[in-house]
Amino acid sequence: MEDEMKTKKIVVLAASVLFVFAVALTVQAGIPGMGPGMSSFKALMDLDLTEAQKGQISDILNKYQAQQEDAWKKMQEVRDIMEPVLTASEFNEANIRQACEQVSPTIQNVVVLKAKIMNEIRGVLTAEQIKVLEEKRSERKDKMKKRKKFGKQFLNTWLQMPAE
Repeated sequence: MEDEMKTKKIVVLAASVLFVFAVALTVQAGIPGMGPGMSSFKALMDLDLTEAQKGQISDILNKYQAQQEDAWKKMQEVRDIMEPVLTASEFNEANIRQACEQVSPTIQNVVVLKAKIMNEIRGVLTAEQIKVLEEKRSERKDKMKKRKKFGKQFLNTWLQMPAE
């Protein structure tokens, strides 16, 4: 019974981590208003943009503002759909799969929106600015890998610790 509960907790933890990772990917995608996901746009601030470039980027962001706000609301709905199935007292793979299928189009649309916006913004940037942006992206990926590795090591260490 105790092993079953431990297994269940690990499965719920793993499912929660996967959900958080999926949401983190969309947040990392840089949809404005989604907290840390502003990283793509924050990176733009390090590019020494001209006033003309800032104006063009502002126009692009304003053009998509309503879609970005809608994406934020829909990501809230994703959280509302996923949270109950991931934290249910009984593991139900079918419910989790159904919820994933239900939210998949929303996540897909958010990622496509981000890519569309960033593609337009890249058209405003110089080759050197794009190079700096790519370097920033690479740095973020490296940080994410390090955090993921640390998280796995931390979890493994914790799981190996004797219970009190």
